[in-house]
Amino acid sequence: MRNPYRRTDVFRCRHESHARFGYAVSAYHVLRSKQCFPHGCVSYRWFCHRFAKGNSCVRGFHHVGRLCVGCTYYRDTRTHYQPEVMLPPEQFRDFLEQVEEFEDWFAEHRYDRLDVLASVSWVRPQLRKVYEKSGSHLLQAGFLVRLHGVYLGVTAFEDPIYLHLSAHQQKRLALCPGDTVELRATPALRGSQLFLTGLSQVSVVGRDEGALAGPDGDEALVKRLVATPIPPGAERCLSCTRAVLVDVEFRGVRARGPARELYCLEGVQEHALCIVPVLDRLQDELFGLEECGEGDVLR
Repeated sequence: MRNPYRRTDVFRCRHESHARFGYAVSAYHVLRSKQCFPHGCVSYRWFCHRFAKGNSCVRGFHHVGRLCVGCTYYRDTRTHYQPEVMLPPEQFRDFLEQVEEFEDWFAEHRYDRLDVLASVSWVRPQLRKVYEKSGSHLLQAGFLVRLHGVYLGVTAFEDPIYLHLSAHQQKRLALCPGDTVELRATPALRGSQLFLTGLSQVSVVGRDEGALAGPDGDEALVKRLVATPIPPGAERCLSCTRAVLVDVEFRGVRARGPARELYCLEGVQEHALCIVPVLDRLQDELFGLEECGEGDVLR
């Protein structure tokens, strides 16, 4: 079974909100969230001639909005955006069949308690950014676990599935990459990703003794303190294992940005000069040399 909603190679959209991700959009965003295929969507941009000249509003407003309609100085522009299909017709038909198959499976099991068997790919601190009148700050909200080789009941999934652990659960389980876990849970869609909710009977049935230890509360605190925002246009960061999407929450203030922001857990300031991928590659090569015996070839 595949989760077709997480694919970002099916559609492209030139709306300015997608520019920071190279105009790539998930199939979930197009087909379920915005439902803008095939008819597209209309974007409205508000404009005030007085604000543009540095003058104050004749009605006493500080921002352009819906209450400005009818004002002499108010203008709005409407732009129609149409998602572009990036796949050939035959592949796109196969994709739509995958969507229908996944929807049927999810509708059947969305309320079921399923036995789960899976391996752990990685465990990362999960952060949440809060905007308040006094400013913004990051909060540590437990840990995010990525699973692969997942069996949900009798269905094998080729795509990764995620689950959220509290700090107490991670301290007790000490999950790390390479672990094999068994549990009972209910599948749920959060955006384009498939999550496991209502966890129970979680146990580690296999552990790679040579694997690095999983993160704990102290490491999560350090990551929260050093994490830095990744600016738009840093496309090389999108596939980095140190980059995480942080959910944004607005408390008592007007929403003034996207619902999620991209952060670097290594605290890199100059992302164009980042050497973390190089260090990872050197570490992998060094590990490979240590593992090679006489007559072995390092590939």
